[in-house]
Amino acid sequence: MIIPGSGEWAPGIGDPTPVGWFTVFAYAGVALLCALGSVAVGVSHHVTCPLVVMRPTDGADRTGVLVAVDATERSMAPLEFA
Repeated sequence: MIIPGSGEWAPGIGDPTPVGWFTVFAYAGVALLCALGSVAVGVSHHVTCPLVVMRPTDGADRTGVLVAVDATERSMAPLEFA
């Protein structure tokens, strides 16, 4: 943004109306969502155990859930939930 009368550039919003500010915040929000990435990437940042994310390669629709367990009592709760 150029300050009138000075001829110098200064950082600022070019359209200081509510619509201009909405545009700035909307752009920032979309940029943040892009930076966060996909759902799989988001999930991988929050899990405390190993995680494998696989996409179908043959184009077929998949149904069901894969649950890996090691037969300990602690691992049976996710299996029962699924």
